[in-house]
Amino acid sequence: MSIESRLKKILSRFGDPVENGAYHGKATRYWSFNVSTHGANFADDMPQDEICLVQIHLFAPRTFNYLNCI
Repeated sequence: MSIESRLKKILSRFGDPVENGAYHGKATRYWSFNVSTHGANFADDMPQDEICLVQIHLFAPRTFNYLNCI
């Protein structure tokens, strides 16, 4: 299972739309995320590991109490 599919599965539990990158729907509350990967621990000019950087964003109306998501 890819990182993107895992994030979509986890975030969809909140009942809001989830999108990798920009969201173009009409919902006023939604989740957006982006994943960036790069190599690490180089040996023989090849990466031995992969590092994944993940950012998750909740877009919601100003009056939304986001503490309920915890």
